[in-house]
Amino acid sequence: MNIVKGYFDDIHFPECKIESFEITQNSIIVNIQTGLEIYPPHPLAATSKFEEPCRLIFQGVKYSKRIFYEYNQGQSKDVKKHLFTNEFPINSNSNLEYSEYLIEGLLIKPQGWIEWEITAVEFYVDDLKN
Repeated sequence: MNIVKGYFDDIHFPECKIESFEITQNSIIVNIQTGLEIYPPHPLAATSKFEEPCRLIFQGVKYSKRIFYEYNQGQSKDVKKHLFTNEFPINSNSNLEYSEYLIEGLLIKPQGWIEWEITAVEFYVDDLKN
């Protein structure tokens, strides 16, 4: 595993397929199946490929807002909108520096488009390679 902290501005989500995600007390882990673009100067740019899985890790999360457009029976023209906001306890620490992140992509199951705003202290990419 190569886990790299930071460099969020060097990753892009053009055709990102999100396999699953996990929300814990103060973190979010997003498992990407394929479609994450990683550009230089990100340290993983030379070794990670568009079609390979990876994981995004947000730690010290203080705010989260997910908008999920669920496709009705796989049809992208017939959607049902779901909104999930601030699933985290309000306990932000004024001594910490928070950053805002925006990720998006196709959630595989249930199938639909997800747009996710996250405010957290740290961000990592794990390329899942041994």
